[in-house]
Amino acid sequence: MKINPIAHPAVLAALCLSSVLFSGVAQAQLMVDMQLNKKNFVDHEPITATVRVKNIAGHDLILSGPNGGGWLNFDVRRGNNGLSLRPDAPTIKPHALKAGATHTTTVNLGRYYPLGLPSNYAITASVYYGPLKRYFSSPRHLINVLKAKSLWSQAFGVPQGNNRPVQFRKYSLLSFRDRNRSELYIRVASEDGSAVYATYSIGKVLRSFEPNVDVDSANRLNVLHLGGPQFYAHTIIDFDGTLVSQEYYKDANGSRPELKNQGGSVIVRGGIKTDRNGIAGTPQAAPTEQEVNRIRGGNERPEGLPR
Repeated sequence: MKINPIAHPAVLAALCLSSVLFSGVAQAQLMVDMQLNKKNFVDHEPITATVRVKNIAGHDLILSGPNGGGWLNFDVRRGNNGLSLRPDAPTIKPHALKAGATHTTTVNLGRYYPLGLPSNYAITASVYYGPLKRYFSSPRHLINVLKAKSLWSQAFGVPQGNNRPVQFRKYSLLSFRDRNRSELYIRVASEDGSAVYATYSIGKVLRSFEPNVDVDSANRLNVLHLGGPQFYAHTIIDFDGTLVSQEYYKDANGSRPELKNQGGSVIVRGGIKTDRNGIAGTPQAAPTEQEVNRIRGGNERPEGLPR
């Protein structure tokens, strides 16, 4: 008895699979890929997603969403529960994308979804394609949001102008270990913790030296921590969480850098000032009395430093 090879179950299964794959390729008009800046995060730390969209439709198109909405959406899940979009979430503006071109956009997911609760999350990016009225999605990514160890905290006042009460906030110093690396984090929050203005790492930390911490007369946080063998970082943070500056020092002939508060101004005494790579520079000169008592204005912050 002859067997029709096309009617054979194995052949039929292969043909069905080929049909599904071919259909998927034929309908694919956009290739969507998403990368996250890392896998493990401290609670309230920015979670950055970089989404790349490649136009393989064979013609130019405009990336825009349905009914005037955004063309980029995310599916964010904690367990079996999908998270709702924040009501004040920004909308991604339309973008012209030529045939064969790739568009890359980076977003802070915390501005779109409430990701501050320590948990495990699954995230997928989706891009809307108007001609087919459907979304094309990226592979799913899994991340962990974890609690960090609290090392230090202090409340401080933020002046609100004439005849307005002082607002109180809190600086916190946190330690977080991810695999074989420990990092030092700062957090600026309301005094009761209901609002978090900033949470981010200020660098690798070695715990053989307890960080020096002080608040100057302008209510800026000063932190001196050991970032490597005999390598120290002096970081200044403003009351809104802005990184004002970060300078580096090394031990010099047994002279270890340390923070000193002189009349409300916090300075580094001892050690040798160096660059980011730990290459020794010239010894730090002792500041003059005018320099010690001078408070720098906000317009003197270095450009390009992140919030």
